[in-house]
Amino acid sequence: MAGSGDGHGFSRKRTTIIGAVLATILFAALAHSATAGEGRGAETTPRGSSAAEALADLNRQGLTVLVTEPARDLIVPGELRGRPVNGADLVEALAAFHGMTTAWNRERTAVVLYPIPADASPPTTQTAEGAWRAGWARDPRAIPGLVEATASSDLELAWQASRALQRIGWAPTLALGGDAAWSRQVAAADRAAYRGRRIMGVKEPDHLEFVRAAGALALISGDRPRQFIEEGLQSRNRRVRAAAIMSARRLAPDEGRPLLDRALDDPSRQVRAAAAGAAGHLNVVTALERLLSDNSQTIRYRAVTALGEGEDDRAGELLERALADTDPGLRRRALTAMTRADGERAFRVASNLVRDEAEEKTIRARAAVCLAQVGGERALELLEPLREEYGLRFAVVVALGYAGEAALPTLEKLIAEDETNEQTRIRALESVVMIGGDEAARLLASILGDAEEDEYYRAAACRAMGEMGGSRALAGLREALGDRAAVVRTAATRALSRVGDPGALDLLPRALDDDDIGIRADAAEAAAHFNPRDERVHNLLSRALEDEERYVRAKAMEAMEMLDSRTAAQLLGRALSSEDGDTRLGAIRALGRAGGPDALTLIAPLVDDDHTAVRMAAAEALGEIGGAEALEKLGEMLANLLTVGGDQRNENVRSGLLPGAINGVLRAGGPRALPILENGLERASSHWRRDEHRLFTSALGELGGADSEALLEVLEAFIAREDFTPEASRNALEAMGRVPNADRERVLRHMEKHVTSVFVEGERPGAHRAWSIPRKEREDAARGLGYLGGPEAADLLQKAHAFSEKLAEQDERWLRTLRTEVVPIAEAAERAEAVDLLRIMAAECLSKRGRHYIEIGVMAIRGLSDFANEDDVELLEKTMVNSFGGGFGINVNYAATDALGAIGGEKARDALLDAYIDPDLESRVRGHVENVLKARFPGDPEVEKALD
Repeated sequence: MAGSGDGHGFSRKRTTIIGAVLATILFAALAHSATAGEGRGAETTPRGSSAAEALADLNRQGLTVLVTEPARDLIVPGELRGRPVNGADLVEALAAFHGMTTAWNRERTAVVLYPIPADASPPTTQTAEGAWRAGWARDPRAIPGLVEATASSDLELAWQASRALQRIGWAPTLALGGDAAWSRQVAAADRAAYRGRRIMGVKEPDHLEFVRAAGALALISGDRPRQFIEEGLQSRNRRVRAAAIMSARRLAPDEGRPLLDRALDDPSRQVRAAAAGAAGHLNVVTALERLLSDNSQTIRYRAVTALGEGEDDRAGELLERALADTDPGLRRRALTAMTRADGERAFRVASNLVRDEAEEKTIRARAAVCLAQVGGERALELLEPLREEYGLRFAVVVALGYAGEAALPTLEKLIAEDETNEQTRIRALESVVMIGGDEAARLLASILGDAEEDEYYRAAACRAMGEMGGSRALAGLREALGDRAAVVRTAATRALSRVGDPGALDLLPRALDDDDIGIRADAAEAAAHFNPRDERVHNLLSRALEDEERYVRAKAMEAMEMLDSRTAAQLLGRALSSEDGDTRLGAIRALGRAGGPDALTLIAPLVDDDHTAVRMAAAEALGEIGGAEALEKLGEMLANLLTVGGDQRNENVRSGLLPGAINGVLRAGGPRALPILENGLERASSHWRRDEHRLFTSALGELGGADSEALLEVLEAFIAREDFTPEASRNALEAMGRVPNADRERVLRHMEKHVTSVFVEGERPGAHRAWSIPRKEREDAARGLGYLGGPEAADLLQKAHAFSEKLAEQDERWLRTLRTEVVPIAEAAERAEAVDLLRIMAAECLSKRGRHYIEIGVMAIRGLSDFANEDDVELLEKTMVNSFGGGFGINVNYAATDALGAIGGEKARDALLDAYIDPDLESRVRGHVENVLKARFPGDPEVEKALD
């Protein structure tokens, strides 16, 4: 995105992509009482271009803002920056600038921003075709009809309605769809959790879906939010419990406090840390006082931060007491929190700290900033003597940004001083932006116009001008676009995307004519930050698509994500005939993201293209678009790919063409996809093609929207066939564990049968008895159990491990497979059997030699660290004093050190101290042990004595 990653740029909070649509859920305190009503009229002062920060301020004041948008930043209109703005007015101004409209809830305590639909009336949702079109229109007005359609007996209609709601986004669906939407979306989250998508061999935790759902709790009336949170607190997954208690802060205090009491006694540090944050919003100071003495540093930090977010008069007193702590990090956080909780107390305390020359520099630096935050101009007299003191100059520059317009002369002097550190000069520009106003704009313009100034500093001034924004920034940036230095022109182009003024669109064509490729690409990318219905945006992107450099064309196609599907198709259609292959592929992928009937019409013929890469991209794009017509075309493509001869079929697999077509069908999903994949599996099985068979069975296991019972029947039929190799059956067995919303008992019966089975000659009829390998049978069943998850799966995996021990066939490959499946089950269920098995595996692997065993042992220890307790200290202590040799073996010591730090307590501390003084300990490990001791046991006299 423009404006980020460009040297000394300012920090920016970016919105989060959920599925195909950006659903920004900015978590903050939201009271359901009178404070919510006050929130909508509260005044906020946007600073800089980031709408995320401005909306977060509104959320803290009691107004929940939910956004559905293509993947781009929301920019605050420049003329609103740096002055108080009514919260509701800011939201409406954002919508107008970005070509969006707003939907407020009944109490006007929450609002959804969404693109203005191209059509005057909401699309129909009574048919599968209508639901499909509604999803690509991304029109929130269709949500009630789509929610109703998800319960239809017509599975295809229900699937398309569910996909449409995903494209529109969680937040507006829950905000505008009522209680029915809540129950349907939560059910969809449950199904998604069973699919068990993996990252680095570990399941993606299902708490993400819970968090997404919890983001709209404030918009649901009645008892449903509280009931949902109570259910979450009963989960075996600590992440779900943490997400639940974080969501409880959105409840009224009398509803949230009883739930908070339960979370404070939770054995998980992660849950207690979340409870600390909730306690601040629920204004439960007694709970925070208790958490201030928790043995976890993270929880103490959270408690201090939360004290600054409540409204209790005792908060300032507790924070001043926390300043007597020996942990510098805690003291710094206490100072920051005090500026929000008790301004006058903070001014008095910070004044004393900045004068105390014996105090730590980091504490005095934080005190200087806090002093200006609460004192404004009053702080200038105290800050002036600190300017020349080593280690405090940078903090003073930061503080001056909070001191107001009276600080501008000091900042101008700092900028003019040649000996000033470059970082300090850059930060001085940020402080100028924070102050804002005509004098600040004049200062930035003078830097831009100074030909003798360093070009990189002029570039930094361009970025600052963009953050200040407004029409007054355009004159300076217009001149900067003609600067002799490319770095300045680059910064000016990117700044135009941040100024928040439609007049910037008239300057971007000049950047698009620049000789520098990167500047032209930035100009194309900048279009994504303006009203997508503005004709000037369309003209700019159309020109960029004709650029001679493919990089510029690629950036233009990325920017088209924010256009409505019809306009995107009109602009991208020309790129499909480009002679450059990368441009054609980029246009296909962009059309897949844009979706809709127009994109489908353009892409469908390309599945018959002569070029393999084009056909594969077209197949995946059709899957992204979905719908009956796309699936029909994909079915024809698969049939053609499976009809050709052996060599060509092998080439189709190797080139990715067949996997691309299968992936397209899988993306489209729904009940119409099931017969296509079943037919493909039958064809792949008829002459036993191993690669094809695995591709199809894996896709069947992940197929969403289809009838789970029908899916299981297809896979069971392939497991039972006697004319197949055991490998074919194992493929189906593993896929069975992935079937969304499957009958768990039915799947577990198959898993139990195979996870401890041993095939011997004559046990199974058929031509391939000699291929039956017990270890592979158990590996595939274990993978299926890992996808399935749950306590029953943990029981069976433990049984499988014991069985392999009995047969004396345990080896590193089996342990690696088992470890991969045990860790996600342990994390998801905190199941005792799974945790015990991790302990056994850690001990077994670390008792052997060989890189593979060491690697598995490290993984087991890391998987165990979240659940370890004092009973595990002995095992970890043995690991610390054992030398495994080589750079890779050191990872064992690192993992054990981290696990001991997570356990805490005297036993773990003593184990770390014993390792620290061990003369045979590797120096790199000793350094890591020292860091863990300092962070985990601050102020402990035994630790300080050993480290000294």
